Amino acid sequence: FKTITESGLTTETFDPATAETTRRLAQVFLWVSAVIIAYPYIPGSSSPAFRGVSVLAGLMFSLGSTNLVSQLTNGLILTYTRAIRAGDVVKTGEFEGTVVRLGFFTTTVRTAREELIALPNSQLSSGVVNYSTPREGKTVRFSVSVGIGYDTAWQQVHELLLAAAGKVEEVLEEPTPEIRQTALNDFAVQYDLLFSLENPGKRAAVTSALHVQIQEAFHQAGVQIMSPHYIADSADPKIPPPRSA
Repeated sequence: FKTITESGLTTETFDPATAETTRRLAQVFLWVSAVIIAYPYIPGSSSPAFRGVSVLAGLMFSLGSTNLVSQLTNGLILTYTRAIRAGDVVKTGEFEGTVVRLGFFTTTVRTAREELIALPNSQLSSGVVNYSTPREGKTVRFSVSVGIGYDTAWQQVHELLLAAAGKVEEVLEEPTPEIRQTALNDFAVQYDLLFSLENPGKRAAVTSALHVQIQEAFHQAGVQIMSPHYIADSADPKIPPPRSA
C-alpha cells in the first residue's frame, strides 16, 4: 500500500487515496485484533469490577459513536467510489473550493478566499458537485448570467457576450462558449454565458474577469445591464402635495 501511495500508481482496485485508506484500516484491524486476543491475559480481566468497567465503557462508546460511525461510513464510500479526491474542485451546499484532504470523518476544502473548511462526510455523500471529473473527455461547463432589457436585440447581446468571453485568456475556445436565454423576466431577458476551463480551480478568478469584460463590452456598446433588477425612476422628487387648509 505504501508503494502505491508514494509512486502514484493507479490500478482498477487501488489508487494512492484508496491504498492509503486501506493501509490505515488494516492497521486499525490489527491493533483491535491484538487487543481482543490479549484481553483474557490481562491481570484481573475476569474480575467482576473489570467486567463492569468494560461494559460501561462499551455502552458509552455505543451511545456516543453513532454519528462517528455514520461519518466513517460516508468517508469510506466517498473514498472507494472515488466520487471526490484531493485536488478536486467541488461544491456542496453553500461551500465551494478545492479538496485538500479527504479524511475518515471530515473533508477539508479550501475556498477561493483561502478559507479552510472542514465538512462532515455525510454532507458530501448526500450531495456534491465535482467540477474536476469530466465525462467521456468532456470538460465541465460553467456559466455567468446577465439581464438585458427587451429593447436590445438578442443578436447584439450574443455578440457582446461572446466578445467578452474571447478576451479572457483562460476561457477555452473548444468547446466554444455558448449563449442561452434562460428566462423572460418582468424587466429583462436573462442570458447565460456557458464556458469551459482547463483548470476548474480558477473558476472564481475567471468569473470575476468575465464580469469585468462583460461590463466593459456593454458599456462601450451603450447597452444597459439590468440585472438583477432595474427600476426606472423619474427625476421628480417624491414629495406628497401640501394638504389644503
